[in-house]
Formats: sequence, structure tokens, C-alpha cells
Amino acid sequence: MIAVIMGPPGSGKGTQADLLFKKYGYLKVSTGDAIRKQIKLKSSVGNLAQDIVAKGGLVPDDIIFQMVRIDLEASKGKMVILDGFPRNIAQAEMLESLNREHPVTGCIHLMVDHNVLIERLSGRRLCPICNATFHIHLAAPKLAGICDKCGSGLIQRDDDTEASIRVRLEIYNESSAPIIEFYKSRGIYFAVSGEGDQSDIFDEISAIVEEMTG
Repeated sequence: MIAVIMGPPGSGKGTQADLLFKKYGYLKVSTGDAIRKQIKLKSSVGNLAQDIVAKGGLVPDDIIFQMVRIDLEASKGKMVILDGFPRNIAQAEMLESLNREHPVTGCIHLMVDHNVLIERLSGRRLCPICNATFHIHLAAPKLAGICDKCGSGLIQRDDDTEASIRVRLEIYNESSAPIIEFYKSRGIYFAVSGEGDQSDIFDEISAIVEEMTG
């Protein structure tokens, strides 16, 4: 069985998927992890993806689907949390083709106000030397702009500027709308607020997943 967990950038879907893994032992599969895994293994699809990424391209839906399918095949009989897949209606339809062996029993959508997302994402800061991460509002460094761990100057990623975030959210809204309707039509769509206390959000998600698994 598969539970899809989706949400805009900064919604916390990856964190919630990790918490589900820790509590229940459910397998977590994300497109990023699947791509990196197959590239490291130097599999045929991994080599294809590596060539595309090296040229600055985006990995096509069919190759991503092949990678996700490999992980699903290795997880027969287990509950799987799909983090960030499907990202468009084409991927959702590809996943539906595996319904007999790997049925999607629920789609959990983390809903967060765009202004909250912009504050979350635009406040992130990264140390370019040791890769430590901070947040100017939620986890600020002791000295503004300075890494607590190595003393280097912190930077803001280009895609964490407000202008870039607004573009990312617009793209997400356009691609996610058909997916939402797709799962609503199957009666397995669950909207959950991604704002508030993390543990409260997790409790609500856990209740939904436990209902899915009977």
C-alpha cells in the first residue's frame, strides 16, 4: 500500500514522512533519494539520469517513474510513504498503472498559507563551508550572519529569495491542482493543515495513515 504525502516547498512534508518512518517503520521513497540511489548504483536508469543532470537538464517523468518503481518492487507487502511523488498528473497516472500491486490508499496534502511559506523559506541561511543550516526567525545563529559551527559567513540560496519562492509556489499550484482532483475523484484525498505545532500535525497524519492500514 502507498500513502502519497504532498505539499508546497516548505510545507514540511519531508519531515512528516521521516516521522512516519521513525514511528511505524514505513518505507519512505522520495524522487531525490531514488535518483541519487540509482546514480550511485550506476544502474541503467541511473546512468541515464546522470547524463541528463550533468548537462543541466531535468530528469524526465518516465525515468523518475522507473526509479520509484524499483524501490516499490523491493517493498512488496510493506506500507510505503511517497514523498514528493507524483509531482504532476502524468506521474500520478503512471503510478496508477501499478495499482494492482501497489495501490495508493491515500493522498495527504499539507496545506500552508503562501505568506507563511515565504517566511519559512526566505529565512533559511546556509553555511557554504560546513553546510550547517539556520533560520533567521526559527533557529537564528548566535551572531547574525555567522555560522555557529565554523564561524563562516552565512548565505541565502538563490532559490530562497522571495521572488524565486513565489515562482516556485506558482509552479507547484499549477502542477498540483490536477493531482488533487485526481485523488479527490477516488475518494482518497486528505487535506491537513501544515501550520502549527509539528507534533499536532503528525498526530493528525498518523490517524489518517492508521485508518488507511486498517
